[in-house]
Amino acid sequence: MHSDGHRIALVTGGTSGIGRCVARGLRDDGFTVVVMARALPRLESMAEEGFIVARGDVSDDQSVKAWRPISNAASPVLMHWCTARV
Repeated sequence: MHSDGHRIALVTGGTSGIGRCVARGLRDDGFTVVVMARALPRLESMAEEGFIVARGDVSDDQSVKAWRPISNAASPVLMHWCTARV
């Protein structure tokens, strides 16, 4: 947990199915949730619900490297829930 009590979770594959349920549950538990997925229309839907969204693919090394700064941010990610098919 960040010193100010802020909790951040990254949910990959979080735009449908179990991942979407996990993202909503974490949000309801007070986390700031970053949802990462490939499908732009589904990401836009999650953004409309107030999630931070990131387009990416966990099976692509370059995509993952592009999002590495999330884990080095001032408020580090406490949880990474991977529901994406790898």
